Amino acid sequence: MADTIYTRVLAQAVEMAGSAKALADLFRVPETTLARWISGRAQMPLRVFLRAIELLREHDDRGTQQDAISNRPAESITVQAAGLCARCARCGCPEFLSAVAQSGLRVSSRLQCTSCHHDAAYGDVVAELATLAVAQQRSVRKPAHGQLA
Repeated sequence: MADTIYTRVLAQAVEMAGSAKALADLFRVPETTLARWISGRAQMPLRVFLRAIELLREHDDRGTQQDAISNRPAESITVQAAGLCARCARCGCPEFLSAVAQSGLRVSSRLQCTSCHHDAAYGDVVAELATLAVAQQRSVRKPAHGQLA
């Protein structure tokens, strides 16, 4: 299984839904399609990824999933996907502080920009990064005006 930001979000969504079949039903896709997305063998549509983040946020908001309280100091992290790096919405800095280990981040986990201290939810940072990655892919595939595809 590929370990990407996308597959980690889907793994959390499967855990939240209770099973891969339940999540596939929520997304209205065959379980085999979901399995390909989870394994990283196929790219899921952006709308499905954003829906997974939304489902996880709703789940976290209900209080059923909270960041583990730890005595560990905040660590500097970068959030990357598809060769792109997430940046602070306020100042553009690519580094964030998190009191949760990067492998344990949930969509509701709070990140803080190391430069301007702007606070953001991990899920919002990931959703913006995924949207940017899809836009970049589309611009690469789109022929310039007047050129043939």
